[in-house]
Amino acid sequence: MSTNKEYNPFRTIRRRKYSESKSALEKIDEILRALPDYDGANGRNIALIGQGLDLVPRNPITNRYNQDQMVEDFERRNGRTSHDDENLYIAFSDIDDFKVFNDQYGHAVGDRVLAFTCSIAERSFREYDATSYHFHGEEKGFLIRARNDEDAVMVMERYRNNILLESDNFGYQVTESIGLTKVEKGEDLETALNRADRITKRFAKEQGKNCVVFMTRNNYNEFSEEFDDITEDTLLIKHDGPEETS
Repeated sequence: MSTNKEYNPFRTIRRRKYSESKSALEKIDEILRALPDYDGANGRNIALIGQGLDLVPRNPITNRYNQDQMVEDFERRNGRTSHDDENLYIAFSDIDDFKVFNDQYGHAVGDRVLAFTCSIAERSFREYDATSYHFHGEEKGFLIRARNDEDAVMVMERYRNNILLESDNFGYQVTESIGLTKVEKGEDLETALNRADRITKRFAKEQGKNCVVFMTRNNYNEFSEEFDDITEDTLLIKHDGPEETS
């Protein structure tokens, strides 16, 4: 299969500045510099002011951070994990049978499903543990910081399970297939994200959907051509329903 024709989620992640955001921040900087007591330290607050003006790039449907913000966060978090005992992981999720919601119930319901899953993501993670990003359509990306592989899987399992638990009150049965991988030393976002995407599409979907599949780079390379040879070593986790809560 030609890699040039494969879907690449990173193609939509562009290293570009938003002209509106840039001009707004430049105007703020100009105002600060005009103050009589400006000493240079004021400039450090420009980023905070930008956040207050909601200049952080977000998806217009769900108001979640988008791909461009993921690029910035990855570079910042990847630098931090190199100095502590935590690892950086990337997950890619895809709403199962999302086309059915649009085709049977209309795009308004499809947008509600998107907002629902993004809301669950926002409430499932502590900011320190993970951040979610809405790419486009039914696809989302996640940056996770965890001490080991099992902890990273637990973070994404909590999110997947919360979707199931709250689906009844939402009114529609919603599930997600999730591919999770560890960012190896020296690995860039594009490489890790593409691997997480393929784990989702080629393994989680093939294994019946509604699951979290974790693979290291070595696991993925070993099993990428043989879907039926997945073993417990890949930390495949699949649940057909919500877990019991005490």
